[in-house]
Amino acid sequence: MWRLIVCAWFAASGLALDNLYSHPRLIALSPTHHKWMNTTQVHGLMRDGQRFRDITDIQELLYGCSQTLSKFPTTVSQQAIVNPLLKQVSQEAPRAMLTNFTRFHNRYYNGDWGRQSSEFIYTLVRNMFPQVNVTRFQHRFPQASVIARVEGHENNGEIVVVSAHQNSINQQDPQNGRAPGADDDGSGTVAIFEALRVLATSSLKLQRTVEFHWYAGEEGGLLGSADVVQAYASKSVIADLHLDMVGVPAQPPAVGIVTDYTDPDTSKLVRALTSAYTDLPTRDFQCGYACSDHASWHEAGVRSAIPFESQFIDYNTNIHSAQDTLNTVDFTHLLKYVRIALGFVVEVAGASESMHSHGELVNGVVYGILTVPAEGNTVRLDSNAGCVLTLWTAQLTTDRVSYLRHLNIISRDGFAHAISRLKLLETAHRFAWVRPEVRSQLFWLLSELVKVSAHGVDQVVLVLTRQVRSGDVTQGNVKLCWLMVRFAQANYTWLSTFPVLVATMVYMLGRVALDHSRIPDLHTAECELATRLLCEQFHECCMIGRDLVRMLQDVARIPVFHDLWQDMLQQPQSLSPLFTGIEQLLRTPTPPMFLANRITYEMEARLRFILENLPATSYSRNLMWFVQRYLSTPESESLFSDLIRYIIGVFHPSNAVLASNVVPRYVFLGGLLRFIRSPVVAANAKLALFYDWLFYDPKSDTIMNIEPGVLIIAQSVDKYTFMTASFIEFLAYESDAYLPELAPAIRGSIRLAMQDAVEKGVIPSIMPIYEHPRIEVDIRQNLYHLFPQLVPPAPEPAQSEASTDDAEPAKDDDAMLLDSTDMLPPVAVDSETTPEPPKPAVELPLPIAMPQSIQTVSAAPKTSIALDPVSRMFQEEFGIVDTELVPEIPTDTGNTNGISDMTAEGGALEDAALVASAEPLPEISVEQVLEDTSLWLFGSTLQTFVDSVAAAEPDTKQIGRSVKEIVYMFAQSEASISAIAHILASIFSDSLDMEDIETNAELAAAGESSDGLKHDVLHYILTAAAEYAHMTEMTNSTRRVLQLLVQLTEAKVDVGFRWLLHSVINAGKPVQYARYVDQYAEGTLQAALVRDLGVLQEQFPGLFYAVLPQIYAAFPDAFPGCRGIVKSVVALIDQPQVYRLSALIARGQLQLFGHRQAAITAIIGMTLESDAFEQVCFWQLLNAEVGGDEARVAGIAHYLLLEKKLDPADNSEAATGLLALLKATQPAPSLLKSLFTYVAATDNSDVGVDFSGNALTAWLRTSKAVLLNALSELAPSTLSADMVQSVVSRWLERYSQQLDDKDRYEIQQALVPKPAAPVIEVPDLSGVERSSEHRPVTRSQKAKEDNERKRRISNSQPISRQQSHQETPKRHKNSSANSEGSDSSSDVPMTRGRRRRNGRNLTAGDDNQSYQSSPILSSASSSD
Repeated sequence: MWRLIVCAWFAASGLALDNLYSHPRLIALSPTHHKWMNTTQVHGLMRDGQRFRDITDIQELLYGCSQTLSKFPTTVSQQAIVNPLLKQVSQEAPRAMLTNFTRFHNRYYNGDWGRQSSEFIYTLVRNMFPQVNVTRFQHRFPQASVIARVEGHENNGEIVVVSAHQNSINQQDPQNGRAPGADDDGSGTVAIFEALRVLATSSLKLQRTVEFHWYAGEEGGLLGSADVVQAYASKSVIADLHLDMVGVPAQPPAVGIVTDYTDPDTSKLVRALTSAYTDLPTRDFQCGYACSDHASWHEAGVRSAIPFESQFIDYNTNIHSAQDTLNTVDFTHLLKYVRIALGFVVEVAGASESMHSHGELVNGVVYGILTVPAEGNTVRLDSNAGCVLTLWTAQLTTDRVSYLRHLNIISRDGFAHAISRLKLLETAHRFAWVRPEVRSQLFWLLSELVKVSAHGVDQVVLVLTRQVRSGDVTQGNVKLCWLMVRFAQANYTWLSTFPVLVATMVYMLGRVALDHSRIPDLHTAECELATRLLCEQFHECCMIGRDLVRMLQDVARIPVFHDLWQDMLQQPQSLSPLFTGIEQLLRTPTPPMFLANRITYEMEARLRFILENLPATSYSRNLMWFVQRYLSTPESESLFSDLIRYIIGVFHPSNAVLASNVVPRYVFLGGLLRFIRSPVVAANAKLALFYDWLFYDPKSDTIMNIEPGVLIIAQSVDKYTFMTASFIEFLAYESDAYLPELAPAIRGSIRLAMQDAVEKGVIPSIMPIYEHPRIEVDIRQNLYHLFPQLVPPAPEPAQSEASTDDAEPAKDDDAMLLDSTDMLPPVAVDSETTPEPPKPAVELPLPIAMPQSIQTVSAAPKTSIALDPVSRMFQEEFGIVDTELVPEIPTDTGNTNGISDMTAEGGALEDAALVASAEPLPEISVEQVLEDTSLWLFGSTLQTFVDSVAAAEPDTKQIGRSVKEIVYMFAQSEASISAIAHILASIFSDSLDMEDIETNAELAAAGESSDGLKHDVLHYILTAAAEYAHMTEMTNSTRRVLQLLVQLTEAKVDVGFRWLLHSVINAGKPVQYARYVDQYAEGTLQAALVRDLGVLQEQFPGLFYAVLPQIYAAFPDAFPGCRGIVKSVVALIDQPQVYRLSALIARGQLQLFGHRQAAITAIIGMTLESDAFEQVCFWQLLNAEVGGDEARVAGIAHYLLLEKKLDPADNSEAATGLLALLKATQPAPSLLKSLFTYVAATDNSDVGVDFSGNALTAWLRTSKAVLLNALSELAPSTLSADMVQSVVSRWLERYSQQLDDKDRYEIQQALVPKPAAPVIEVPDLSGVERSSEHRPVTRSQKAKEDNERKRRISNSQPISRQQSHQETPKRHKNSSANSEGSDSSSDVPMTRGRRRRNGRNLTAGDDNQSYQSSPILSSASSSD
């Protein structure tokens, strides 16, 4: 008994024992055979496929928890109610859920994968169905069971259970083996989820409560269901329908009914439901002891039944292995069990007819309240809105007060149904499109419901706070803010009774107050309401945690907030006796629900779609769309920080997602940061990224909030060292400047965060960052300052500098966040109340406790959204880009393509040839470089230039003129190239403005003014270099200038694509760019173009597509067959660009694919893993260039069909593109050979026949004669006649509806082998003169006549009939008559050696061929 008490306590407290198998377990192998076993023995039972129950903790279970109905239904009687529900059943949700569910490595109940999978189900159900009560049922092991409860309306406590089990194991390695578990029991899991979805989204009301159970630990001996059944011992459970393995049917399909350890009446009902709602028969079989979780209910005396996917002898043999995958599941078969489950629920739970009508009536009245004008004019109710009005409701008056009066009369559930409908409306993604009048009516209705104390109104208002958009000053959003503020003011007393709503309202008002500074009345009302709530309910607001401090710092310059801010710093207890100071807030992590409140449900759904579904190689298109949709205005820039906080603090991907190719969070964040233009926004974004580091405590914070920042720092160092350096400098600065009196504690927290990340394996060490050759000494000093336990002390710089601890930290414009003069109010603390220096972390004030109810996120329902480019920089940097992006360098190994993959170590894409000679610039300061003796001729020019760059407000135009003079002097001197390159590169590392009017030409096309843009410094460098690069001869000055550009490129300055634009577009001299490429040690023009066009496409996609034809015209030999260029072209393309490029290809002004078959197939192979839209665009371009070319299309067909074994179901885009290519090309034997061989290669499956049949049918319609001829010319040596006949027969049979009798006859005739033409033997008359008298002639005479005949023919002279008769065989008289007609005896010759035969002109050389090819002449000759 004591063990039961301990386990029950753990379950109730939400904790788990460290090890389920720390003690032996009592295992039941049969009802009478029990045995104590350890972990190894239990796993041995799993490997042997032995069924068993773990009864260790249920030996003393008191059975008899069943509630026996007076008459359990065994027949079907509710078809009228069930049939409308069945129309809502769909494959979409089960397929999407199972796709994600099988991504877990396994779902072993006693491991972290199992815990993550149960959390996946819990979160999905909670987000999809906010009206359903969903809970976790904790066990002694990590995996939790999940229970979703749909309340009945009879309140009699009776429960109907529909269940499945969620765990999966690999039989050979239960704990670590791969086990997707698609069928066992992912199929049952998603089937009951679909049943719940249909039930929860309908208006059906049931008499009894229905619970959907997803059990944990079934494979461990029915552990999860045993615990749940034990906990339900005192409840009235009517029956359990358990679905385990319902996705892989036998042949022929049938529903298997388990007859042992089940209830006969319940099984009888399942048979009746199968007959009524499916087209399948039933087959009874016995499953044995402990077959599945239904046995736990059966042992407890509760009715249970289990319909199975087949009879047990036909069960799926892939279960408990890595082969139990998604592609084995038949969703059509699976949905039949959803229909059975819905029928079971309605029959057993009992549809409440009265409550069903009640729900429809409430829907109609609520709809009337929301849509009827306030003055009470006539309103038309739309039946599609879900309201079905009875004759009685037609008598209702049409003013909103009357509607409300009737709602009060008819409501039988305390307005619960009405409130659930309002929540459903408010969580809609398109809530922003709801009409303003409806919104006004909504708030009026909420106010009225507050007056009658309706339960749940606070939840409706809580949901509404997320629909107030930050950074949106449109009229609709401003009106919504007004409605929210006035509602809160009018119901302030009611609002104050809900702590979570108070805190959320404060956080929302602080978010939007800054947006409305130009709307004085609204701005004032928002600020006054927020400060009133803060002053009067400060303790409740403290549950927001450290992000409350961030919010208050943003608004602290507003006068009404300023005093409150000072009170927080200097007199904290004046706000609340329990508030000890700002550090107490900063030590409290912000609950996810507040971070999620900053973005709308629509935004969250689209963001999660990217982070949960898109691979790292194709997420950029959707990110671009997201940024353009939500972050394109100056007012919306504040959302960058909110999005970063959401991704860090709310979206914590499961291990399955982390192990997949889905875009990692740090890659997405890196891409998001690339869109930030304002230094202030960039600084706030950095603070949002590292905010949790400043007060990190492993006891209260999670490492998932730290992981993105750690990985961005570590993964950027190789290629984007400046970014790593920027983040490290920011952390070093904030550790001292954010809150100076707490600086030691903040440094300790940052140190603890990084150490925890290293210990938990986020990164193995930070030494690769510290030792990186491009990390400068001051950055290494910052690393040691922050993490002395992880790195050694850095060497002192050459010049004497003040100690880091004594000197004021240098301010970086891009890194500063909390500048007291520019950004935030100073954190000033009165000298008399300044606290003592912070003590060790263990003695710091404890975090503020918050209600358990807000520990979870109020997340949005998930939807499937078909949703773009940020930075190939992060894709390349983090090793997740396709390594075939860059073409190869030709080598001496016999590579005829001249194309290969070039990747740098760690997966970061690099052009190996272009950086072959690159060495990192010396780690010396600019001041040391200026001491180079070769720079003496510059005098003070260089020093003045360096000083002007370092000025507080540098003048870009003046700096440009100076740098132009420096380049002129450098070109004509012998000054050190590396020294000048080092000095110029320092300009760009100091974040000097890089916006240039040349690269923003696309703004004009978009209708935006570019007048405010100026040339950047690089423009002046390139302009000066161009004056030397275009010279006819390669002078020393030209070579030096080009080498300078090369060294700037090696210093990671984006010179390449700018020089390409300058050379080809501005100057019209491609030779300048070619010479620049020649300066690389082993550079090739194609490789350089791939790199530079890739950067151009990444940063300026509009400009990329605009200049592509001109660059092709400059370098036409580098484009065809280059994978890197093609990939850049399709990466961000849209349909207008596809049309434009296709037109250029058609006119011969662009060529992308060339004629080399190996290059074309390599490009196609590269794109097979691209996203769907990119593939569609790619195939359209390929068709524009290749379509109609038999040789190239034949090669493509051979590659895809025979080498790649193309499956249209897996790659429908490629299959569609190939089909379009085939249709655009005339049928030929080579194409038919590929199609027929493809059918054989697919084992004569329907896939091969369908694809080949589609192509053949298309040709039959467009090129019938050519197709028949090609069929007749198929060489028997390459394809057997049987194979051809078999394929054609299946084609004719499968497409019989599209082919008429004539088509079929002609096709069959084309396949009939043609007899060989007879050989006409001509007698040897060489020694006889042939004449009318048949006089013999000598050989010499014959030779003389032959020569004369040849001479005349060559001179186009006519020959006599007698001579013609001598050179041709004898013809049949009928043939002669047909050939020459009535004028056959005439001796008039045909001019120019032509004679007329069979109605056409034949040359003398065609004579013999004409005889042989004519079947009539052949037969005539034969008869002769």
